[in-house]
Order: sequence, then C-alpha cells, then structure tokens
Amino acid sequence: MPSLVEHDVSVEILNVLTGLPNPVEADIVYLKSARELAVIKDLIHFTTLHKIRKYIAVQKEMQQKKRHYGDIPINWRDYIQLAVELGYDVKKKSVLFPKDVMQEHDKLVQLKQIKYDPVVDAKIKKAYPALQQRYSYEDNNYLITVPRNFEDFKAEGVTLLHCVCTNKYYLNHLAGTNLIFFLRLQGAPEAPYFTIRYDPRTNAILECHGYRHNNPDDAVKAFTGKWRRFIANTKPGAEEAA
Repeated sequence: MPSLVEHDVSVEILNVLTGLPNPVEADIVYLKSARELAVIKDLIHFTTLHKIRKYIAVQKEMQQKKRHYGDIPINWRDYIQLAVELGYDVKKKSVLFPKDVMQEHDKLVQLKQIKYDPVVDAKIKKAYPALQQRYSYEDNNYLITVPRNFEDFKAEGVTLLHCVCTNKYYLNHLAGTNLIFFLRLQGAPEAPYFTIRYDPRTNAILECHGYRHNNPDDAVKAFTGKWRRFIANTKPGAEEAA
C-alpha cells in the first residue's frame, strides 16, 4: 500500500481503503478529492473503485452535455438501493451500470411510488377474459397474452426496465384506445420478453419493446405480423361461435 503518512490520509479515507483488496496511489488521490466518501464506501460493495471512478467520470460528462447537474455518486448509490428493493439483479452489468444513471434513477423513483389501485386492478381483471379470448395467439416459438391484473403491468416494467407502468399505459388499455399485450417465449410463458402497445382501431403495433426498450429482431417481427393478420381475419365474437 502507498505511504499513508505521505498522503496525509484521513480516518474517513482509511476506512474506505480498508475495504479495497489492493489499493494504489491513484485510489488515494481520487478519494482525497471525493466529496462523498460514505457514498463511495457504499458503492464499493457492488464494484471496484477503478470502475467507480471510470463510470462516474463518464456519467458526469454525459450529464454536463445535457445540462443536468445532479450529484452522480449519490444518485447512483440511491438508484442501486432502489433496484435492490424492486428486485433487480444488480450483479448484471446492464443494471449496475445503466447508460444514463440519472434517468434510470428517476424512473425507479416513479416505479417505487406507484401504489396499488384496487379499482384499476378490478377493471383490468374484468377486461381480461374478453381481451384474452379475442387477442391471444401463439405458434411453436412465441405467444401473446393479456395483462391479468395491475401487478402484471408493474412486473413487466420492473423486469424489462421500461415505462409501461410508470407512464400509466394501463389507463389507455382500460379505455380500449391503446391495448397492452405481453409477448412471451413458449418455454417461459410467465417471463417478460417483449411488450406490445397496440391500436385496435387500425390493427397497428405502436410500440414493441424488450429489455431497456430494445427493438424486436426479425423473428419477433415475423410473429407479430402473423398475429396482426390473425386479428384482421378473425371477427370479434368468432371465437365464441367456434
């Protein structure tokens, strides 16, 4: 370890250094310039100090370009705590190091604040049977199903890290203007894969997003194309008569 006396290391910095496997001089220099040593100490539980320095520097540069000046270390630490509370796997690199930590922090804050609404939940449950009968579809690889309750909307947003719940798309779903459907792999029918926002008036897919708003590949696009043709060729009520 570099000479602590030479660098005039404080007790607070020493407490952080004791949590590092092989501290180097650059670590001491960084910690002496850091404002929130307690926050850095919290972050070290999840990654290395080298990666912390690198990630914070990248995020600060990004936020300055966007003219956002929030405290990156604190918001990152709070984002990780929220992610853990909401059940995210923070061992995943894409979760621990989001592309825009300030944006993801604000998204999780909203998600945390979403409260269970029994009235909305009852309406979603009531709408489910008819929508499922009308729009459910499957082939050998994929299936499309309908949200069964309010918790389905929340779980979809939490797992795929998108805004299907925070943007309250369930309200348009209940109004019948933009319906929400879940696209699943046949081998994992309960695991969120892609979320579809659909206009029943025009038989158009307005959005189809997977994890972190990823766009569908050609196989998923081909499947949703078959689904739309199925809807166009199946008159409402035909299922009941069949």
